[in-house]
Amino acid sequence: MSALPDPNPNPNPNPHSDWTIVSYRRNRNGRNRAGRTSNPFFSMEALTLDPVPPSPWTPTDPSTSRELEAEVLSKIQFTMHRLETSRFYARVLDRLQSPKVQSGVSHALSSASELPMVIYGIGNIATSEISRIQLAFALLLRDKLPITSMEIFDPVLSGSECAVLKSLGLSVLAENEKGRRVVSAPTLFFLPHCDAALYDNLLSANWEPARLNRIVLLGNSFAEYAFYLSWVEEKYKSDKPKIVAPYAMAVRQYVREVALEERQDDLKRKGDSDEDSALVGALWSTSWHFFDLEDGTVLNVQHSQIRS
Repeated sequence: MSALPDPNPNPNPNPHSDWTIVSYRRNRNGRNRAGRTSNPFFSMEALTLDPVPPSPWTPTDPSTSRELEAEVLSKIQFTMHRLETSRFYARVLDRLQSPKVQSGVSHALSSASELPMVIYGIGNIATSEISRIQLAFALLLRDKLPITSMEIFDPVLSGSECAVLKSLGLSVLAENEKGRRVVSAPTLFFLPHCDAALYDNLLSANWEPARLNRIVLLGNSFAEYAFYLSWVEEKYKSDKPKIVAPYAMAVRQYVREVALEERQDDLKRKGDSDEDSALVGALWSTSWHFFDLEDGTVLNVQHSQIRS
């Protein structure tokens, strides 16, 4: 990338998510008075990972409505068809079937034949088109990879949304894991536009070569995180922004990252419809991440400011 980023860049564009894994001094959920989510990767204030361990969870709104469930299910099915017939998805499939991705999946599988999928941070599928596009993408992947089970969690899910997800064959977690799932077998994690600290929770819980090598991570581009970090370092030389996701940055040297599709500089590609642009936006800056660490690799992480 040669051009400077947007004056107010955010590597985690997730307008529907209230799930913040970092603890902000401003208020409990990391939102300022305007209601916008604070940048989850850097801040001029002290940030810490949420120390609260995983806890039992039930929907804040446990009520269900068959009418609402039928409406949401219909919207999801429509979104799946819309995505599956788009130029964008055709490009995604080309990349999925490429040796770059297939070899990465095979490496993670090793001798295994099953790849369970865990989805964190999907948002409100009843009210958010972005959430439905991301969910539709995950459902379509189920037919393209050896995915044998799908688990999903977001604390904003309602009782009706949980019922719809179960009808689609997904298991809604009864515990808020805060991303700290320790893997014992190859696992695909899908974290669509989640906060950087959620990625860090997942990585820190599996901070050894054998576990990381079993993970296939589909989510925000670590390379773009690093680019953003270097930009912030240059812009705020004297203010010393904090690194909120040191694990994600420390592990980059052992990650092979493959963009979800062949990228161009502009969001809207020649010949693409406005609908395609909406689909691209819902999965913008998403990459496959494959880990390749040798046994005995010593993993170091630096909990510090960008500049000493």
